[in-house]
Amino acid sequence: MTSMRRLYPELEAMESVYASRDLDVCCVRPTSLTDGPRTGRGVVATRLVGQANISRADVACWMLDAAEGDRFEHFGPILTERGSGLQIEKISNNS
Repeated sequence: MTSMRRLYPELEAMESVYASRDLDVCCVRPTSLTDGPRTGRGVVATRLVGQANISRADVACWMLDAAEGDRFEHFGPILTERGSGLQIEKISNNS
């Protein structure tokens, strides 16, 4: 069993605790994090096939933008970088 398979049940339990409270919350699920600069190529994906990554700077930018709106309340978006050679379905830009 990979470490992610062990972590996802715990992540889902944490998200259900947040969802049961009267909180405006968004639990972000970034793919593998890099230390690179902001690229502006961050996207939200509902399904990924293959290995993916995104810079910490792109995640931080997305989170700040999301905090200013309510589009992702009670939603666990998967964040990745556009153009990483993956099959990404139902993406939405954060630019």
